[in-house]
Amino acid sequence: VGTDFGNTGDFSFLYGIGFYSNKFVTLDVETGAVTEIGTATPYGSEVWTGLAMDPTTGTMYASSSDVTVSSLYTVDLGTGAATRIGEITNAPAIIDIAVDNSGQIYGFDIYNDNLISVDKVTGAGTVVGSVGFNANYSQGMDFDESTNTLYLSAFNDDSFQSELRIADTSTGATTLVGVLGATVPGYSVELDD
Repeated sequence: VGTDFGNTGDFSFLYGIGFYSNKFVTLDVETGAVTEIGTATPYGSEVWTGLAMDPTTGTMYASSSDVTVSSLYTVDLGTGAATRIGEITNAPAIIDIAVDNSGQIYGFDIYNDNLISVDKVTGAGTVVGSVGFNANYSQGMDFDESTNTLYLSAFNDDSFQSELRIADTSTGATTLVGVLGATVPGYSVELDD
């Protein structure tokens, strides 16, 4: 469900974590070959929702949720073992996370449609603000490291379309870049980071 490149400068593979399988893997970007590293087990009844590497430290973070509680973890790149940091407060349904160039973690709560600033030491979540649309289903987000711009691969439940959006990390507000897939209707193209 979650994928991210490492910060080694090697873009030949992605790290990935399975929604139900709990497998932590690498994915070869040319062949699609999957190499299992290990098993990462989320907290309680939660399932994996996001994966993001901190470019300042090389630490891999993961998120999980059961739409009642969301959690933040670190993931060991060598074994896949996940260590729960804590609950991402104020965000019952974190669907994905991303880390900016300064190492700040952001999460996307689709229950309240908010962008959340996440404390990477405690997991505590602070509401940045509303994303301005009715998010549902699978969502993806990642920073463009060259501009430090936060992009969302979003699904707007009101228009029932997949959209590319840019999020303002100081307000939470998003700007629609365009519909993903066919312009009309766009329908249900879902992309994860």
